[in-house]
Amino acid sequence: MLAIVFFVGIATVTRIGHLNAEDAHWLMGMNRIRHAYLELRPELAKYFVTGQHDDMHGVFTTLGLNVVPPGQSLLADFGHGAQTLPGMLGIVVAVVGGAWGAIVAIALGAPEAGAVAVGAVCFLTTVITLAISARRGIIASASTWTPNFPSPAK
Repeated sequence: MLAIVFFVGIATVTRIGHLNAEDAHWLMGMNRIRHAYLELRPELAKYFVTGQHDDMHGVFTTLGLNVVPPGQSLLADFGHGAQTLPGMLGIVVAVVGGAWGAIVAIALGAPEAGAVAVGAVCFLTTVITLAISARRGIIASASTWTPNFPSPAK
């Protein structure tokens, strides 16, 4: 049963990642519309709280995130990722993977300490694999964007 829960969890994390990439694409489009509106009526800029730039930084601004764009800092990526829905779900999936690994170790006759170690390794392996996969997915998705209105350089 744990294998099925683990598989469904991995599939769900993957699907949510794809949905997040689609959402970012639509946000990029909304930022372009906002940018066009502000070109027509620049005096209204003070009333907008969301982004008007269609690069990754602009999309993150629209989301209300004042963070380093993904792919720039491994620690920032991990910190932000752990707070997202796919990140939290990934941790739950990793707990299931760790429990599954410990149960298999016990079934194979491992002592308690060995089973705990196997469970910990399975947990960490799952967390690291999901984090690397998510980070690569975000960077790959963002690399397909061609911003027309990039954020000003800081």
